[in-house]
Amino acid sequence: MMAAVAEQPVVSATDRFTFTLFLALVLHLILLFGVHIGLPDQLPAATSLEVILAQHHSDEEPEEADFLAQSNQVGSGTEAEKLKPTTDQVASFDDAVIRDVKPLPQEASQKPVQP
Repeated sequence: MMAAVAEQPVVSATDRFTFTLFLALVLHLILLFGVHIGLPDQLPAATSLEVILAQHHSDEEPEEADFLAQSNQVGSGTEAEKLKPTTDQVASFDDAVIRDVKPLPQEASQKPVQP
């Protein structure tokens, strides 16, 4: 009997290159379709902060702040609920006591000269 001798297959450089390209294509397709990259869920909109610009600075800190401002300011009022300031005007004086003020005297204007 004749011993069967198996022939070694001949693999050329072109065969190896084609197989390598096929394998690279398969791996890239697995990565492309296997890994799902999605957009993140929409984040909620940032909440806004209301900041009140204090016109005067106070060295005394309030026990409980009602509004956010750049400096301490202790106010007073008669309202039971917390209200925002209604004006942005600064008083022309800085006094804790209300005083009676006499108006400045006005000079009489001269009568026009008649020709």
